[in-house]
Amino acid sequence: MKIQNLKLLLSSSYWKDNWREYAYAMFFITIYLLLAKIMEGAITLFHIIIIISIILVRIFMGKEFLKDWFPIISFFIMYDMLRAIADDNRYIYVKEPFEAEQLFFAPFFGGNIPSFWLDRIQNPVITAIAAFLYSLHIFMPIFLGYLLWRKEETRKQFFEFAWTLTLTSYFALFTFWLFPVAPPWWIWSHGFAQPDTLMVSHESAAGLKIIDKMIGFNLFSNIYGTLNSNPFAAVPSLHAAYSFLVAFFAIRNYGKKGSIAIIYPIGIYFSALYLKHHYLIDLILGTVYALIATYIATRLVYKPQPRKVMDNEGERPIEEIYEEKYPLTDQIILVGHNR
Repeated sequence: MKIQNLKLLLSSSYWKDNWREYAYAMFFITIYLLLAKIMEGAITLFHIIIIISIILVRIFMGKEFLKDWFPIISFFIMYDMLRAIADDNRYIYVKEPFEAEQLFFAPFFGGNIPSFWLDRIQNPVITAIAAFLYSLHIFMPIFLGYLLWRKEETRKQFFEFAWTLTLTSYFALFTFWLFPVAPPWWIWSHGFAQPDTLMVSHESAAGLKIIDKMIGFNLFSNIYGTLNSNPFAAVPSLHAAYSFLVAFFAIRNYGKKGSIAIIYPIGIYFSALYLKHHYLIDLILGTVYALIATYIATRLVYKPQPRKVMDNEGERPIEEIYEEKYPLTDQIILVGHNR
């Protein structure tokens, strides 16, 4: 795909037949840039990259892809903007989460919180593996989503997965706004001091800065300094939530073949602690948020369809056939249940 797509989109005939698409696109771009200016104070190169990326997705992946993926795309756009609001919090919870972590988990780790206890096994190989796994945070959900989206028979599962990710993310964003938390790396470096300013994103690479030293280039420091606009959005952990959802939906849709995906969240949980990016409490809460969002998306938004089987009258719900064949059994079960 495709140069032909680009030629088609730029053709006068397509413009005349699909003028509404162009009008919607211009409206979206205008509103997006206006909100960026109001909420973040300036239109940056990052905002231009977002717009260009969406245009490229439309050209190379098509209108259907852009429409189906819109919930996820819209979240990432709004997430970047709404974090600017979350940054307005003047009080950061620094001591409270550390004390909670110490209360619940320090007795099992020699009196240290798990993240600090893991410092004793620091070595370049483990750090490199942890950095690699932790960097898959965004790519793995997109990869699984594409696998589900590309086949018609798993398209419904894709929508369940997409809306679960979106719900989880917005729940987390609301929590970031209400409860901004300093991650373990802040206490490791600064103790319980309140941040004088929230402009400390370059520090939030935390344990990943070891990789920067190894390669002689500030790769992760620059990435976190540019994209991590709120370094105190630690509770809940979206790394934990997303990795859990990837494993859950992989197993749910691919069965035994997808069971190997359980390695991924385990690796992410370890990496988040090892790199001092999260408390164990953060990981647990992230998983709980993911479970709640999964229930809402798969049970309330996309309700399970009744299983149907064939009988003499054609395909009917199995419950209906059961009630006709075993009415007495149903009554006995019902009476027993009531007792």
